[in-house]
Amino acid sequence: MSRLSSDTVHLALYPGHAVLARARGWIMPKVVERGRYPGAPDEALEAALAEPRWQQARLRVVLSNLLVRFAIVPADASLASAADELAVAEARFRQVHGAQVRLEARLSAPLSGRSQVAAGLATDVLDGLRARFSRARLQLASMEPLFARAVGRARPPAGGFWLASLEPEALTLACAERAGWCSVSVSPFGGDFAAALGAQLREAQLLSPSRDLPRRLYVHAAGADPASAPRVVRLDGFDVHMVPPGAGVADAALGA
Repeated sequence: MSRLSSDTVHLALYPGHAVLARARGWIMPKVVERGRYPGAPDEALEAALAEPRWQQARLRVVLSNLLVRFAIVPADASLASAADELAVAEARFRQVHGAQVRLEARLSAPLSGRSQVAAGLATDVLDGLRARFSRARLQLASMEPLFARAVGRARPPAGGFWLASLEPEALTLACAERAGWCSVSVSPFGGDFAAALGAQLREAQLLSPSRDLPRRLYVHAAGADPASAPRVVRLDGFDVHMVPPGAGVADAALGA
């Protein structure tokens, strides 16, 4: 990739397909290529990255939540530095998922005094992705789960809330209270979104030890097929806020 290249390839990777968009320009980038490749992640990426139009550029990746592992990292006021907090997050991640899964990101501000969500990938999957990107001469600039985008776009105020993130094949439901994140779950999804979300909320409420659960609910559906993504969701007993889609140059092209 030329050091002066203004091209960025945006990749959204799901269990059953991959979507790519190539944007060009520094100041006001425009999407100049778009493609969709069916198949499992390895199959879809092999087909896509064999094409020159997806090579030699910076790369930004959004991953389906089904491909990612999550863990809640409890707050610890005794930690004195970001390095200490990272070490605790890594230890917690190994405890939950084992050494074969590598911590990649924490989805809330470090040293915030609140519990956080950590996300990671199986080590062999992560190494395989990076090897593929390198062979295509793609410079990885960022890689994040769809859930991270939902968190960033919802921007909820202080206090408790639920966050639901819909994508083509999965529904992610997370709960945050005043002390921080307390749960996150990812389930395969198909059918009626409102019914599935209502069922997950009822199950989460039954399993929660807290009797004072939030009633504010944020719904992020930017990862879903635009034709089937819900525009409005109504659930009895909840104050529902629809999260607006991203305004980035590749957001509409990716559906992410």
